[in-house]
Amino acid sequence: MKPNRTVKPKTRITLSLPTGLIERMRTVVYWTPTLTLTSIVEAGIESQLKKLEKGRRFRARKGKIRVGRPPKHLAIRRK
Repeated sequence: MKPNRTVKPKTRITLSLPTGLIERMRTVVYWTPTLTLTSIVEAGIESQLKKLEKGRRFRARKGKIRVGRPPKHLAIRRK
């Protein structure tokens, strides 16, 4: 008998990632049969959101987010 699992609804999004990052993910998934690309991306996003939200309260959005690249002065700087 299979354990009862709560199925969380999912929504598909499309985004662009660096080719090297995608290839690294595919290699890890290939050699780790228990992983999927979705599970890696989901865990990474969850981890980053916890860091960004730590100690902060974000109000609910009042509308849709802007599409496209943010202005350079607002872009997140990478390490």
